[in-house]
Amino acid sequence: MKDYRLAIIYERNTRVALGERFTSALAGISHIHIDQFDLKEIQAVTGGYDYYIRLEDGDYSDSVPSHLHPIAWWISDTHLKHCYEKVRKQVNRYDEVFLAQKDGVKQIYKDTGKSAHWLPWAADDRKDGFRFIPDEERTWDVCFIGTSGKFSLRKVVLEVLQKYYPKSYIGRAEYTQLHGFYAKSKIVVNYPIRNDINARFFEAMGAGAMVLSSRIEGNGCPELFKEKENIAFYDDCVDDLRRKLDYYLQNRSERMAIAQKGFDLVNSRHTYRSRVGELLQTLGIRLTDGR
Repeated sequence: MKDYRLAIIYERNTRVALGERFTSALAGISHIHIDQFDLKEIQAVTGGYDYYIRLEDGDYSDSVPSHLHPIAWWISDTHLKHCYEKVRKQVNRYDEVFLAQKDGVKQIYKDTGKSAHWLPWAADDRKDGFRFIPDEERTWDVCFIGTSGKFSLRKVVLEVLQKYYPKSYIGRAEYTQLHGFYAKSKIVVNYPIRNDINARFFEAMGAGAMVLSSRIEGNGCPELFKEKENIAFYDDCVDDLRRKLDYYLQNRSERMAIAQKGFDLVNSRHTYRSRVGELLQTLGIRLTDGR
């Protein structure tokens, strides 16, 4: 099998750590050799790689040298207007573009003529020996990890959780700690900012929590998840949220069945190893397992 040299471009120590997770998924693949550069370091690179792959988590500056080809870009935040405008101005200089939000694929093509691939967020690969944790071993009734969200109803959601569900964990955590919190939670509540399928869906399901999210309209959600089978949704941030939380906390068997199916789904189909395989296959690069 051919050896490949890949230049992976991302800013280190960002909040979601897409770059670290991507490179971790490539660990141990003998025929793929990677070097990592941040946006400042890549300026000095003149060539020598089979592919350049930019991984985005917050910095949408137009700072990758234009002579680096072939080059791909995995973009996370096309649902945010200020990010989308920066992306829109740059995508046509990339050979392949991957978007975490399916709605962005259609919009980018409409605005720029650039064909993009839908590549959603994912969960870290399941660690050896980790099991789906029984309900009686879970510490938290409800968990939310993340920001309160500027100009968003997410603040209302968090106020409801803090007021009515005292046995909850609500706060921040490093990405390396997320799995531990989610695995010990009965329900992870999600409120995407703008109808986006964010990383929390996959991270929480992959750890074994039942995800209760505000309803997503389209954006590929029905292709990923099935309501009441591997996920649950609420339709308003106060009354229906409380109804659904109370119902699923009281109906343990139904909640755990949804959590188990979400756990199985994500760990079999939606890990970073799977996503990296899809991306590299699109670029014509095969992993050792035949993909």
